[in-house]
Amino acid sequence: MNYVVISDTDIIVHMVKGNIFFEVIPIILDKVYITPKVEEELKNKHAGIYYQLLPIFVQGKWLFKAKDMWKLLTDDQRIMINQTREKHRARLDPGELDCLAFATGLGIHAIISDDRGAKEIISEVTENQKVIITFWDLLIMGAKKDRIPWSVAEEYYQRVRLACLPKHPDFKYQIGLFEKNILPHPWVQHYLNSSNR
Repeated sequence: MNYVVISDTDIIVHMVKGNIFFEVIPIILDKVYITPKVEEELKNKHAGIYYQLLPIFVQGKWLFKAKDMWKLLTDDQRIMINQTREKHRARLDPGELDCLAFATGLGIHAIISDDRGAKEIISEVTENQKVIITFWDLLIMGAKKDRIPWSVAEEYYQRVRLACLPKHPDFKYQIGLFEKNILPHPWVQHYLNSSNR
């Protein structure tokens, strides 16, 4: 199963504003968890987008609130989450810290974020056990897995770029970075080579 945790509010906002979040995520990933800090920030700063997500949370098919998982966790998982928070509190902002803690406790190896600083820190402290992927990495993975055509992946990238990120490089450049930096990670290799999603 391909589970990820989202650590970055902006990445959700950009995907929703670019009209690709609800189309792309469920065909590429099995489950996506939103951490309490991201949920709080969405409610406080992007209420319109948060309320677009609510029906998907209610359906309980692919988008979940990580805090709702708390009561289902084992004592060991809760301890691991709290220990991760304490250990890395000084280096990560609350959103990324929450994300790393839940990803660790839930045994999830992929985090969606476009924060370069957080990516470097999380990669370092987990000894590259966690892979940090952006929305364009997801699009590339989806195209490589034949979940979406390459032309559609590029169109979706352009939608978000035009809506929110005009200074971002073109899609071909992002593919090059993916091939160099993301593709070798074991989680990505497993995703691409598995017979299911």
